Amino acid sequence: MIRFIVLALLAACCVGSAFADQLQFTVGIGGAFAAYSEVHVTDKGNREVFRGFTDRLGRVSIAMPAGTYQVTLKTRQNQVFHSPVQINGASNVRTIALQ
Repeated sequence: MIRFIVLALLAACCVGSAFADQLQFTVGIGGAFAAYSEVHVTDKGNREVFRGFTDRLGRVSIAMPAGTYQVTLKTRQNQVFHSPVQINGASNVRTIALQ
């Protein structure tokens, strides 16, 4: 049993810290949900670190180390939006309004 606990602690220490933030994107003046939109996240070196799609309510879960990233969102109507996003491990859904 002690061996299992020690191995679990070692595994926890070796894994880098990553946070899963829940983001909800809205677009335009009315704040319509960015449903089924393509999401690209790049780091400060302009390397893509995440690619995915929002759900029907414009939500996406992004898991990566804490920091500031650049988000590019492309809607189904081919509108493209850019915004910086802070990843910090917050457990609540944060709404990002894009215009």
